[in-house]
Amino acid sequence: MLISISNIVQQSENRSQKVKEVSPPLVVLILCGLLFAYGIFEIIYTFSGAYGHLHVAYSAVNAFIVVLSFVALSGVWAFEKWGSIAFALVIAFKAGSDFLFDNFQLWQLLSVLPAIVFLLYYKQMK
Repeated sequence: MLISISNIVQQSENRSQKVKEVSPPLVVLILCGLLFAYGIFEIIYTFSGAYGHLHVAYSAVNAFIVVLSFVALSGVWAFEKWGSIAFALVIAFKAGSDFLFDNFQLWQLLSVLPAIVFLLYYKQMK
């Protein structure tokens, strides 16, 4: 029994030594910082009454999408693979909800650019 437990502990230590710490590139950190700031602005703007002309549920849906983007960006900031996938999904969900609520504008397609940058680093992520 002791032999098998010590083997498990040794195998676990070997696996942890093999994992490389990968730090995110500067461009990823800058994009994350800018997108976090934009998310805070978007939440403030959402509840300022600027979207009063849209459906009553739009403010709640938009705020929820921003919170999901914060979660996805925290994954990207930690340079985790799930973060880049989650961010791309959030961008698609945001575009879909804006289209559904008749608030889609062409400049919003620029949000695809950070998603592309994050996905370019996908193979390097943990």
